[in-house]
Amino acid sequence: VETTRFKAVTAFSGRVFYAGLTSAKNGGKILFSKQLDNITEAGRCYQQNDPTSEEFSDLLDTDGGVISIPEASNIQKLHTFGSTLFVFAENGVWQISGVDNVFRATEYSISRITQIGLTNAATFVSVEGIPMWWSKHGIHSISFDETSGRGKEQNISITTIQKFFDKIDGNAKERCISAYDATNKRVHWFYPENGVGNRIKKNRVLTLDIAIQSFYPWSVADSGVNTDYIVGAQYFKGFGSDFVDFDVFTSDGNDVVTSGGDDVVVNKLSQLAQADSSVGLMIFDAATSKMTVGFFQGTNFLDWGDANYSSYAEAGYDFLGDLVLKKNAPYIQVYLRPTETGFAGSDELGYTPVRESSLLVSSYWDFRNNTSSTPQQAYRLKYMPVVNESALNTWDYPENVVTTRLKMRGHGRSMRLRFESEQGKDFVLLGFGVISAANQRF
Repeated sequence: VETTRFKAVTAFSGRVFYAGLTSAKNGGKILFSKQLDNITEAGRCYQQNDPTSEEFSDLLDTDGGVISIPEASNIQKLHTFGSTLFVFAENGVWQISGVDNVFRATEYSISRITQIGLTNAATFVSVEGIPMWWSKHGIHSISFDETSGRGKEQNISITTIQKFFDKIDGNAKERCISAYDATNKRVHWFYPENGVGNRIKKNRVLTLDIAIQSFYPWSVADSGVNTDYIVGAQYFKGFGSDFVDFDVFTSDGNDVVTSGGDDVVVNKLSQLAQADSSVGLMIFDAATSKMTVGFFQGTNFLDWGDANYSSYAEAGYDFLGDLVLKKNAPYIQVYLRPTETGFAGSDELGYTPVRESSLLVSSYWDFRNNTSSTPQQAYRLKYMPVVNESALNTWDYPENVVTTRLKMRGHGRSMRLRFESEQGKDFVLLGFGVISAANQRF
């Protein structure tokens, strides 16, 4: 009697595959249904002909059956990509495919592509079909050999954030969950801070931006008292849909108008009017001890409305064209996008910009981590737009880019720049340039 249940199910090659039993006897077995004509056949994981018959006992191409991978331990996930089925277990990943890219019960191949497995199924994410997952050793993906079509494992963290990943303790990795933003092409892994006793709290996020192939970490600050916290996340492709006016026509195609000559329209929700997609967050509301939904958005730039956080970008170590001579960077030029959307206030209290930007720039010389130059303000408008009292939601600034030149202090053989936010303010950094000079005597 099998007391465990399947925890990995997927559709592949017109069949349903089942795996993930945790018993010692059947842990490495994968059941597959016959080729489906209708959904009621999804549980027929056996052959049509009687295998004990003396007349018709042959196995058919369309039959169901069992695939056994004895060395697979604790199968966590089944994933389909093209003509291949990937089996993710704790001790490795296997590839199942048909001999001629068509899976048949009578002929298929099994090959192990890596010994690095999947320990937490919640960290698995499919990026346009390409699998990514966390192991004990790093963050991994699968690429394909152009000639044989065979998959091979790639550690995508080893050359980028491996030291950062290694500092995440085992308990945090075990509680990690993932969400893929298919519109903005970003993978988010949510996990708790090291040492957090609350098993469901997720106050750290590691993001992989697929477009620019860059990792960056997020830290969700705690509020002063009774802080809310994230417990789950899910991507919603229809988030941002809006109400749209639809014209009304008769069954003959004639436009419907009122007796006064006004056009008749119907205002209804349309998914075609979709705005930016978003990852929805399941949040524990400390004030009510209930669950609610939130998003990574807002223009006050404070977590939970009152907790400050530091948003920053750091450039790499720049030797400015030479490894030996000492240099200085008399000037750097910074390019930013204006973010203001209007003004708030009154004649009596005064007016302040809405969604104001601010960017502080500092430099580190000769690989110093703790000593930097004095931060300088890089967001400098050439002039302040005039307030239009009848249209406070307008920001009449003639340029799409704010350009600022800063004089940088310090000297050394290498320089690293840091761009950091100011509390409650936005910034969109487009790029920067450095004007450098070398001392030929050193």
